[in-house]
Amino acid sequence: MPQAEIDVDESLVRRLLRSLPEPWRDLREAPVEHVATGWDNSVWRLGVGDPCRHGPGYAVRIPVRRVAAPLILTAARWVGEVTGPIRGAGFRAPVPVHVADPADLVPWPWCVVEWVPGTVLSAVPVTRRGSAADGLAAALPLLHRPAPPNAPVNPGRGVPLAARRALTERHLPAARDHLGADSVTDLLRLVDLAAAAPGWPHAPVWCHGDLHAANLALDERGHSSRPALGFLDLDDLTSGDPAVDLRALWLVLDADQRERARRTLEASGAYDPFVWTRAKGWAAASFVLPVAADPEGRVAFADAIEHALDQLGCR
Repeated sequence: MPQAEIDVDESLVRRLLRSLPEPWRDLREAPVEHVATGWDNSVWRLGVGDPCRHGPGYAVRIPVRRVAAPLILTAARWVGEVTGPIRGAGFRAPVPVHVADPADLVPWPWCVVEWVPGTVLSAVPVTRRGSAADGLAAALPLLHRPAPPNAPVNPGRGVPLAARRALTERHLPAARDHLGADSVTDLLRLVDLAAAAPGWPHAPVWCHGDLHAANLALDERGHSSRPALGFLDLDDLTSGDPAVDLRALWLVLDADQRERARRTLEASGAYDPFVWTRAKGWAAASFVLPVAADPEGRVAFADAIEHALDQLGCR
């Protein structure tokens, strides 16, 4: 994990909240709770324990590295539009509601987003992810619609898989040390099959870009009026081949759940016949290999790596 360039603690978050403009004055003294700090952002929940005053709740996302700052602006520009159809169907997403300019406390933009309720899917046993499978099958065709010509393109996610081979090669020595040569050979075989398969035959579509169990939330509180799935962290939002998102079928579901979701997705008519081959390659190239190559990632995502290896047949 790259070194953070600023330290974000509760004191800093409190000072940032006090700078919110008048329309958000109710959040200036809202309770805060640290949620997570990833490669790019520190995330803090607002309005904890005070749902009447603060509505459904919000979160603050603060970049911890300068290179991550443009992602805040990309999210502010596009996330509301991109996720509109899935939110209209009852799914949840962290739509930015306020973007703050750089200041002395944080030298790049930071934002307030809508809070997505539920349990992060990585904390839900695989056997209890059936509703997540149904949610993915219902939501992804709504998300994967043609993107406009000026849509962002993530160079690691929105390009043909063959175009990022150099990124894959970079991770191989450390991945072999951790996974073993046989597993890496099997993973590379999937990558090669995906790269050789016919590409996405249509115009680029909107893609989340980084769907895995830690970027999905399952709300099991019994709300029958809406789906239980929430989509988190759209920092890798891109336009491109939807196979990059369909990799999630191998990363978060078991075989039975995946087959049920796949039948629904195929029936939607939104995907070409080779998308599944490409999706397996994306699961190997953009998740298993780089995460296994990273000393911290292989610890934080140990269960997810093992699960993916089993589902991909690369044990």
